[in-house]
Amino acid sequence: MQAARFFLQPSRHEGIAIPALEAMSCGAPVIASDIPALTEVMNGSGRIVPCGEAGPLARAMSSVSDDHHLRQEMQIRGLLRASEFSCKNTAERTVDA
Repeated sequence: MQAARFFLQPSRHEGIAIPALEAMSCGAPVIASDIPALTEVMNGSGRIVPCGEAGPLARAMSSVSDDHHLRQEMQIRGLLRASEFSCKNTAERTVDA
């Protein structure tokens, strides 16, 4: 995934957004559908498109693919967001709870 121009997850149903999280941790910009599991995990770090709508999905793919600066910004935001899901952070939050 590190060499991917972007990672696409246009899921209709997703319990846990592990594929998107893994892509972000590898530095791949993520484009995903607007279902709760994906929007919660991504939290503004990628492109969210309406579930099941081809037009917005195609436009997001085109803009991310064509815009080097946008991809870099998404990579940075994705890496930062993915770092919040480390094993250490999860353990600390569990202990705090």
